[in-house]
Amino acid sequence: MANPSRKPIALDLFCGSGAVSLGLKKAGFEVVGAVDFDPGACHTYRANHPTVRLLEQDIREVDPNDFADLIPEKLDLLVVCAPCQPFSSQNRHKNDGDARKSLVGEAKKFITRFEPSLVFLENVPGLASTSILVGSGSG
Repeated sequence: MANPSRKPIALDLFCGSGAVSLGLKKAGFEVVGAVDFDPGACHTYRANHPTVRLLEQDIREVDPNDFADLIPEKLDLLVVCAPCQPFSSQNRHKNDGDARKSLVGEAKKFITRFEPSLVFLENVPGLASTSILVGSGSG
């Protein structure tokens, strides 16, 4: 049986300097884990969120089980703020095979592992037209 007095638990993928994590904490969430690749952003994240397990590495190399011990009952929220430039209508080079386009799909392994109650996906209009997370699987 779930513990009704516990705070909802969140993971923050592509966390950057931690603005979303800050908002989640202010909204009553317990952010237990985060991932980002950028050293400068991670330095700031650590300064602002010292109790959160931050993995400073490429999301493609992160194993969701690295956070399993922090999620005792259920993951309530998975936040995915992957680089949006490949999907943005303002990107004049979006047909150039931008490697960042596949990064949003890395959320699938976290969704499969933790079956979160809710997935918060930062969106730009071009992202909605892809099959990165759902659809035919060809994206």
